[in-house]
Amino acid sequence: MEFLSHLNISLATNHNYHSNIEEALSLIGKRFQYDRIHIIKIFPDNNFIILHEWCANCIPAMKKQIKKTPCFFEPNLQQQLNDKAYILIDDPEQLSNPELKQFYKKYSTVKALFLPLLLRNFFAFLSFSHCRDTKCWNEKEIHFMTLLSSIIAANLEKNLLIARLMHKIKS
Repeated sequence: MEFLSHLNISLATNHNYHSNIEEALSLIGKRFQYDRIHIIKIFPDNNFIILHEWCANCIPAMKKQIKKTPCFFEPNLQQQLNDKAYILIDDPEQLSNPELKQFYKKYSTVKALFLPLLLRNFFAFLSFSHCRDTKCWNEKEIHFMTLLSSIIAANLEKNLLIARLMHKIKS
């Protein structure tokens, strides 16, 4: 709970939208030893972009390499999202979609967890990846990461509202 409080305070006190999200992802990544964390925006046309990214040392960044890209369809992952409200990829080699398999191989991802960010203005995921080890997520950790994703989603929503208000005030 102490970490959640610290994260929430750091997001609330820094009013620079981009730096507070980047700082939050860094805090989470370093604390829980992830290799990559992304905020991924899904568009209505089933394309995606990486809005925000944090990478551990020696892990190559993906954000600048990935422009608006078609989403990968994997029936088992979609079913998992429907059943559990998250997507957990324990072994990318077991995926049936060859493009998705190749994507994870290209970026050296050995495990990934995707949590939906519940936002009114767009559909997004918070993703956590491991590239160097095969650490397993348990239900307790996934639940905690869901709490973190709620804090991130609330902050993203707040920042979008503030940006819209500032735009209306200036026009």
